[in-house]
Amino acid sequence: MAALPEEDVGEDFTANESSTTNLAGPDPNRRKPRVLLAACGCQAAKNFGLVCQSFTTWAEVRAVITNDAWHFVNRSFLPLDGSVTFHPDSDQWVFWQRNGRGLHVELQKWADIMVIFPLSANTIAKMLGGLCDNLLTSIVRAWDYEKTLYAVPSMEPSMWNTPLAERQIQSLRELGSTVIVKCGEIPDGITLHDALSEYVRVQCI
Repeated sequence: MAALPEEDVGEDFTANESSTTNLAGPDPNRRKPRVLLAACGCQAAKNFGLVCQSFTTWAEVRAVITNDAWHFVNRSFLPLDGSVTFHPDSDQWVFWQRNGRGLHVELQKWADIMVIFPLSANTIAKMLGGLCDNLLTSIVRAWDYEKTLYAVPSMEPSMWNTPLAERQIQSLRELGSTVIVKCGEIPDGITLHDALSEYVRVQCI
């Protein structure tokens, strides 16, 4: 597995509406935003392939799928045309063997934006505790919070409606994550995956 391309790393995709670039219109020579998508092990991961498809319409996409998430992902939805590079947890060791450094660092540098959808209760706890026992949590541990990290939690109502969940969501925001906790926080759309993609696109371009 070769090292990821490093050209244009860190280009600003969060310019505000008053920027001269926006006033002058889109630059046809500007590269697409690089979006790192990630899925955790919970039921909502079944539609992760549709999320990937939605983001590929305007962004360059790589996707991290945890071992637990693979149990839920509907693989028939995954775009297998080469438009998305998928990274299972096993890629971390393979990349290390071939390049002598961690894939999590390379992906963190490569990405302009990260979107974790769905984010499980278990991974929330790992993030806040600083654990890095798989590729996703290692990326989060190394994440540069000058770049946006969108977190979209998903859990059962019995787990969600608790003081602990409320405190954890607040802690994620204090960490620097942009947390989307209700569908109403993103524009109305026919599907959640399309609405999420449009929300991120509008925020970063």
